[in-house]
Amino acid sequence: MTAQARVQRRRFRLPLFRSWLGLLVELAPPSGDQATTVTNTQNYRLSRSGQITLGLTIALLAFLLYHQSLAANQQLSQRFAFCRPLQSVEPAQIESEQQTMSMINNLASATPGQKLRLRQQYKLLLLDSDRLCGLGYLYRSQEDALMTVATSAISLLSLTFAMGLAHGVVNNTNRTLQAVQVSAIGLLVVPMLFLQLGEQQRDTSIYLQLYLAHRHLIQQLKSAVANQDLPILSADSSQAHQTDQSDVPRLTDAGKVAELIRRIDQQLQSLPPVPISLNDTTVKHVYGWLSNSWKQEISK
Repeated sequence: MTAQARVQRRRFRLPLFRSWLGLLVELAPPSGDQATTVTNTQNYRLSRSGQITLGLTIALLAFLLYHQSLAANQQLSQRFAFCRPLQSVEPAQIESEQQTMSMINNLASATPGQKLRLRQQYKLLLLDSDRLCGLGYLYRSQEDALMTVATSAISLLSLTFAMGLAHGVVNNTNRTLQAVQVSAIGLLVVPMLFLQLGEQQRDTSIYLQLYLAHRHLIQQLKSAVANQDLPILSADSSQAHQTDQSDVPRLTDAGKVAELIRRIDQQLQSLPPVPISLNDTTVKHVYGWLSNSWKQEISK
């Protein structure tokens, strides 16, 4: 019974496989040399459905490559984190934040409203710093993943062009090479458009600069509360330590605390905004080029 069942399964699968193969492959018309000679061999080529299937398969593989590369880059960024604390350091980070909040609450020269405002500023700086760090990770990982797909696409495109030299680069009739070339061109253009639209390279550096500025302000706020003095705050670390410590006024009254709060607000307002705009210059150029090519084809 087992042998008969296997034979029946094979008989059932064979016509199904042939039907699928018939949709993907078709007989190729004879070339000029084959038309003059009688031969029993038959040449096959991809059908239009086979070309579409091959292109969709390559696109799916590229999407999987992008997804796996993005996940790997995010794990690598978390492993070698420069701004977010590792899991082993998180308890110490939480304890440091609690100590800073306690120092703010114990600031004798500050009024209850000023203590509330200092706590709000400290929490805001921590929250914005964490958000900027996450955006930096995301943009860097996405940039690396898109560049991986683009590099694979240009390698595949170069390989198909090299293989197509025997058939002719312009008048290439090999449908397999045509499908691979069109898919590779699409996979090369799409990541480049995403990189240009999102401006990953420019925005990633801006996120890093904003994160460093927030981190410097956090450290200066902690030092000001711990030492109970009024330093000249700066978002740049190189300028933050140029003040002579003997000339730094003390936080002896509510007026000095108010000045500290105003300086923190001024530094936050002077920081550049988080970039969220899209650059559509390349898309307009590509659309214009395609439109002109299409109009020229129609006018012929």
